[in-house]
Amino acid sequence: MLANGADTEDVLPETASRNTRENLAYSRAVQTEAGRDGQVVVVTNDYHVLRAATLARRLDLPAQVVGARTAAYYVPSAFLREFVAVVVAHRWLNVLACAPFVLFTAFLLWESFQQR
Repeated sequence: MLANGADTEDVLPETASRNTRENLAYSRAVQTEAGRDGQVVVVTNDYHVLRAATLARRLDLPAQVVGARTAAYYVPSAFLREFVAVVVAHRWLNVLACAPFVLFTAFLLWESFQQR
């Protein structure tokens, strides 16, 4: 940001976080301590936008999340990692969504074995 002309007093780094949730929460604290309130723009990798936006909403942050381009060689593994992270974050919803299909498949298998 500084290399692109931002004023030094406008750049307030957050350096304590270990994950996206902490980064969003701690960055909001840095912003509030500086007397700044209102909308923020969260910039992350394009593959990470959905999860960052979901976390920002859960933290009740007035944020717009935008994605920066990711190197092509990294995209497949990055999207796979994000997919797993979203599934894990919503594990009970996924269990409930998948349960009818698993039960129906189990029923069909049971019926096919009973006919033999």
